[in-house]
Amino acid sequence: MTTVKGIEQGRADYAYKCVNQVLSLDTFIFDGKTIDFSDLFIKAYKDKFKKKLEKNQQNKDLLDAFLKDAETNLSNWKNEKDNFEADLVNYFHKYAKEYKAYSRKIPMLIKTHGLGATFAYMKAKGKSDGTPYHLLYEQTQTWIQSRAYFNDYIQNDILKSIVELDSNKYRALTSEVITLFGWLKRFSEGLIEGEDDNNAQDVV
Repeated sequence: MTTVKGIEQGRADYAYKCVNQVLSLDTFIFDGKTIDFSDLFIKAYKDKFKKKLEKNQQNKDLLDAFLKDAETNLSNWKNEKDNFEADLVNYFHKYAKEYKAYSRKIPMLIKTHGLGATFAYMKAKGKSDGTPYHLLYEQTQTWIQSRAYFNDYIQNDILKSIVELDSNKYRALTSEVITLFGWLKRFSEGLIEGEDDNNAQDVV
């Protein structure tokens, strides 16, 4: 296997596991390391259901159970209506559809506004309202940091690194990110059912 083929296979494997993570809400192993973004899932759900979780231990327990075993509870609660279990199931599907929509939009945003502006937007959106933008930001950052050929100029926070890159390195990183999102888009379209109801164009 050539190095180029090995890198591309690695991208595909990582992207598949990232998309599957959205459907399992679980960790995965890549390059011998555990990739865990459970804190982002917890934040997204707690932000979404803040009012329903306040002073309601039953709802808190249901959310904890759901996050620990989403697959089982999605199956058990698929016919629930007009209760918190149904709310959790519906938000799970909405989150996944948004992830798919954003995996399509981000490469276009990068080409229009640049890598730095797009990643600043993704990070800000994710922190403010718990959207999948921040998950995609963290998943991309983890991939870049795992690549030895970027080690010399990528710091702990990819956004900080981007603004300090010279033009050649900036183009190389932009190309790498767009290539990764090509795989994220393919697997999102293949694994995540349905479309996001909100088709509004994002503006950076």
